[in-house]
Amino acid sequence: MKCLPMIGAVVATSVILSGCEKKQKETATAEPATPPPAATAAVNAPAKDAEETADPNEVVASVNDHKMTRKETNELVEKIVAKSYGDRVPPEQLPEFKNQFRARVIYSFIVRNFLIDEAKRQNISVTEEDRKAQLDKIAEALKKQDPTKTPEDLFKDSPLGEQKAREEFEDGLLIDKMIKINVLDKIAVTDEDINKRIEEIKAQNEKTKLKNETIPAEKEKALAKIKDIKKRIEDGTTSFEEAAKNESDCPSGKSGGALGRFPRERMVKPFSDAAFALEIGKLSDVVETDFGYHLIMVNKKFPAVEAKDDTPAQAETVDASHILVRVPKPDAILPIPTADELKETMKQEKSGPAVRKFVDDIKAKATISTVNTQVQEMLK
Repeated sequence: MKCLPMIGAVVATSVILSGCEKKQKETATAEPATPPPAATAAVNAPAKDAEETADPNEVVASVNDHKMTRKETNELVEKIVAKSYGDRVPPEQLPEFKNQFRARVIYSFIVRNFLIDEAKRQNISVTEEDRKAQLDKIAEALKKQDPTKTPEDLFKDSPLGEQKAREEFEDGLLIDKMIKINVLDKIAVTDEDINKRIEEIKAQNEKTKLKNETIPAEKEKALAKIKDIKKRIEDGTTSFEEAAKNESDCPSGKSGGALGRFPRERMVKPFSDAAFALEIGKLSDVVETDFGYHLIMVNKKFPAVEAKDDTPAQAETVDASHILVRVPKPDAILPIPTADELKETMKQEKSGPAVRKFVDDIKAKATISTVNTQVQEMLK
């Protein structure tokens, strides 16, 4: 997450931020990691200046003995938005975007602090070995993204500032270690659990094989159907539009099969090759793609246009309609994992609910207050 890149080394991050996202979705707010759609009501609303006029020294959130003021919150939001999002958020969306982001920052402050308090109560501490192990993981992940980057670069380039980023990293290590000791190390997956899951995978594969065996017959039926539709259109028994509305498996059938205007690269190659080769008003032969069988009708053609002055070049396009008779695709046969692979997977499956319960139990014992109504909903 770009919003809080150093909070929680592994587990704590996913718990804190997934909880935040879950509550935001439940309260019908926009996802702050992505600029809200231009069509939302929030975009059309006038920009609010409540944050600018409110008391900067007001405590917007407190958890146990920790407090966060409006000034601290807004400074953090401004830093992160400016450095991580720049001009990617349209000006008319910025006030609402910051509101959503502000709630995320406050929520993370609250959760991080009640978890750190609990870790200290349990006398858990981070060792140099813990630190090195996590830095090595970060370095390994960076190699896949940008081999020139190092963990040190992340600290230095963080929108939080290097010192704050290092503090967040240390907090994350502490939280993760507590969760590992209290939750992850206690999750057990028995040989019986593993054998049961393997048998379930095998049973699912048998069902899949049986289903896949029916596909050749389904394909023959689909081909016969599309050929019959073609014959009826050609002999005038039905029109292309009527056939599309009544028999096409594509949503475009509701509008007579109309696909609108498109360039070659927008469609799969067999479809585009046939469409761009057709004469206007002519019915295509049966065209097979991964989706099934198609009949295509080209309504208009638009030649390519070269760039001129300030007018960019335009690719060749066609306006076409189609009728689709879908063919089912074979489902993949699942590989049978090793016992060790399955054990790790099943531990991860169990860890999510277990970690959430652990965090919720700590939250229930903490003294929390916030004036931010979004965060109040997220904490419920």
